[in-house]
Amino acid sequence: SIMNPYIAHVGKNIFVSGKDICGKTNVNRTLHIYRNDHPHYHCEKIGNVPEGDWTIEYCDGESFEKWGIDLDKVAAFFHGEKTVLVHCAAGQTRSPTIAIIGLIARGIDPFQAAGMVLAANWIQRKKVSNLCLTPLEEIFSWWEKKQLP
Repeated sequence: SIMNPYIAHVGKNIFVSGKDICGKTNVNRTLHIYRNDHPHYHCEKIGNVPEGDWTIEYCDGESFEKWGIDLDKVAAFFHGEKTVLVHCAAGQTRSPTIAIIGLIARGIDPFQAAGMVLAANWIQRKKVSNLCLTPLEEIFSWWEKKQLP
């Protein structure tokens, strides 16, 4: 496992970090989360993303629907067992939230996934994940719909 105060292994080969780790770890693919209204928060890869990576524009704590983010597509990015890095600017709000979707895609229920993310980010990085109401409600509702027969 990668031990570094700037990155946390949240489980199931999924890592969370801020932008400073982007390109400096041995992962199979990276999900880069950015904000066009704060270009100084971008990693160097925005605009020139390596094949297999993905970018999402998303503002902290807001509705995924408002940003046109399809949770099924986010989950699909995590399918399989490959090592995935999810990063935003600081690795405290957006990337931990998206990592929950990744853990769900890899078979963890959303409540355990949220706990895994909170624990990993605190124990490994001494960062409290700022998991916000609206995106968590959307994740839990999305998951519940998937449980229906």
